[in-house]
Amino acid sequence: MGLKRFFLAFLALLFLLSSSLFLRPMDRTRFELLPRVEAYEALPPELAITTAMLGGFRGILIDVLWLRAITMKQQGQYFEMVQLYDWIGKLEPRFDSVWSFGGWDMAYNVSVELPPGEERWRWVQHGISFLRDQGLKYNPRSENLCKELAWIYLHKIGMDQDLSHYLYKTRLFLDMGAVVGDSSRANIQSLKDAPTSAKAALEDSKVRQIVEDLARMGIDAFASFDRLVYDPRGLSEEARDYVQEQARQRNPGLGKLVLFLMADRLRTVYRMEPERMLALMDEYGPLDWRTPYALAIYWGSLSVEYGEKHDVDFTMNFDRMVYQAVQELVRRGHFSLSDEGFLVMAPNYDFAEKMDELFVKLIDKYQKDDTNIGIDSAHENFLTGLVFDLFLMGRTAESQRWFERLRKLYKPQERSSYDEFVRHSLVHWLMYDLNPSRATRALLGIVHRHYWLKVTDDDAASALMVDLAKLVYETCRTSYAERDLPFTVPSMEEIERRVLTDVFAGKYGWPDFTMERLRRILGDKAVLYERPEENDS
Repeated sequence: MGLKRFFLAFLALLFLLSSSLFLRPMDRTRFELLPRVEAYEALPPELAITTAMLGGFRGILIDVLWLRAITMKQQGQYFEMVQLYDWIGKLEPRFDSVWSFGGWDMAYNVSVELPPGEERWRWVQHGISFLRDQGLKYNPRSENLCKELAWIYLHKIGMDQDLSHYLYKTRLFLDMGAVVGDSSRANIQSLKDAPTSAKAALEDSKVRQIVEDLARMGIDAFASFDRLVYDPRGLSEEARDYVQEQARQRNPGLGKLVLFLMADRLRTVYRMEPERMLALMDEYGPLDWRTPYALAIYWGSLSVEYGEKHDVDFTMNFDRMVYQAVQELVRRGHFSLSDEGFLVMAPNYDFAEKMDELFVKLIDKYQKDDTNIGIDSAHENFLTGLVFDLFLMGRTAESQRWFERLRKLYKPQERSSYDEFVRHSLVHWLMYDLNPSRATRALLGIVHRHYWLKVTDDDAASALMVDLAKLVYETCRTSYAERDLPFTVPSMEEIERRVLTDVFAGKYGWPDFTMERLRRILGDKAVLYERPEENDS
């Protein structure tokens, strides 16, 4: 028995000595493959020391941190969770899935745990920053991180599933507007031509004079983007008066300083290059960089570029990100601020031609590999929606032109005429699931639009609304009759009464002068809607 124990002990010692021979080359390989200096950067000293001591057991430490991060999240300690995500990322800096998961978790899961409002927007920003400022720092050509960024802009901010989506769009529009101005090509070109460093900016004597003057007032011009560009109320009274005076005198130095600050913010905070932005504007058209869809195109195009090394099944997901973003530009990509400061969104049909070209390009790219499943059907759906939307907006000539394009490419035998297509589209739009309330709401909207156009002297469009209302009503009535169902949509007289009564009751918020014009148009009948209770009696 003693001999057996001695033999086992000898084997153990032999194995230990043998493994030590491989320790040095293993450590050297680990040092070459893992970015150790970057991994320990910004870690608390105790964690950095522990990590170095653990060596090969670093994975165990990462698992412990993951479990701790999950616990922090469950307990609602989100800021502590973010710190743990940051440590995990810097322990595995080249593993982009760590950054991808953390950014997605903050933007999606954590944000919805909070009530709708500003707090949610801050967490969406945390997610974007985690991906863009941290993940891409260690993985500058990661197609997955670029795709995740594009998806947050396109889906989380650009769509309307989140109750705070309107706030997200408004904040993004204002924040990016402070950097790109009105997002015109001339502005982006100016940002491209701006100095790329403070040292270069100071070579202009007028810029240098303003920087020195502000420094005497205790203002670091190069660290004052928000106060000099976004909100001057943050300046001292002396500095604010000085800046306003330079602006009144149209001092070119102030303009050059502000332009440098904007370009620097674009490059260092948003990590966007004006050169690429201009190239994308050449490719797609006048992109408005204040919209989430343009930003999704920017990051989506990078994911396509970086993902070229993958097979077609993989890269198609990157291409889809771009064409979905362009498609959303067509549907609601025209953003503007009302006089009251509200964000107004509308379709932007300037991108319809580009969207059509993009679909054709993608179908051609993938059809040789028989992997374009879904792209051609998406193209057909896009054209179908475009034809009907333009019809509803009264842009009949454009609608008919796109109908011919649709009929040429997809199922021409099922689309015998434009009128028949519009009729079937109306049935689908209004009578989906045989819901009469949708038809009623549509008619109320059309009749209201008719009267508004009438009082604003757009007689042609007003008459079009009358014809559209009749077509909608008859289409609904015919559809119900064909299905032998009771027709429960109110009569056109009742629809008109509801609309005019609500207008005079102030529910539509018409200005006084338009109300007066409506009274003149209606004549003696106006009293029927202004005081409906007298008519009922």
